[in-house]
Amino acid sequence: MRLEKAIEAWADQIGPYDVVYSIGAACGCASWLRTLRLRQMAGPVDWVKGGGGLLGRVAMIEAHFAGWLRPENMRLVGGDERTRFYEDKATGIVFPHDFPTAIPFRQALAEAQERYRRRQERFYRTVGEAERALLVWFSTLTSVTDQEAWEAVGRLRALLGKGVDLLVVDHLPTLRAGEVRASNPTRGVFVFRLNLRLGWPNIEQEVFGDAHRTVRRIFRPFRLRPDLARGIAWFYLRKWLARKGRKVAAAFVPSRYGRRICGGSRSGPCARWATSPRRLRPCGRVTAGRSASATATRISAPACC
Repeated sequence: MRLEKAIEAWADQIGPYDVVYSIGAACGCASWLRTLRLRQMAGPVDWVKGGGGLLGRVAMIEAHFAGWLRPENMRLVGGDERTRFYEDKATGIVFPHDFPTAIPFRQALAEAQERYRRRQERFYRTVGEAERALLVWFSTLTSVTDQEAWEAVGRLRALLGKGVDLLVVDHLPTLRAGEVRASNPTRGVFVFRLNLRLGWPNIEQEVFGDAHRTVRRIFRPFRLRPDLARGIAWFYLRKWLARKGRKVAAAFVPSRYGRRICGGSRSGPCARWATSPRRLRPCGRVTAGRSASATATRISAPACC
């Protein structure tokens, strides 16, 4: 079924929702919900990956995430200069964001355990209290069958209540650009398949070009209750105003602090300071010189300038 016809046919089944949560497959789902102003709060599986696909995540929810983050099950599987990636061997879940390199493992683990305990309790409470809740599965790597989606929502409703709907946005590599296959296995289950990695086969979570625009069209009819949506819009507006306010303040406060909060712009006040006759050096940091015979230190402009 074509995307527009599917959305029109299912209009009486879609929202509005009291709460929306990501249930996988990786960080990309939570990122999309945040971009589209549907993410109200952090969920228990927003920033993790792995764990056996959609039905594996449902099994974890049914088990109330039993056995998560036990020290004896944590195995280092990679990392970068900022964070270490740990896998929970018991569940197959990988945590790519919870173990900064600057924090000892035991301390980071204790903080992660508390953080996930709080998110899990909030998840069960808010979904259980909601009249309509939407759980979203978004994957750029796998495809969920209609049977799996039907089974998943049945198990979730048995645990969390009959007001739970499921939205699945999945990758199907055989489809052409802009082509979408939509299905509705049962009432309140919406499955959309498209080629999310068209032209970008090595990118796991990012979506570009036609696929990016199509995903926005898919999410468009799924909305929070108007009063909740206004609250989220106001929250993001305050963040935007605060960021802009810091930039404006930086233009008129000739201090190290003011220059430091210029907000990442490569033009504007920072650039003017760098070239002004007063020779102000915005956000300058001292780094090693290129040679011992030259000046011992030099001022270099950071990314914000």
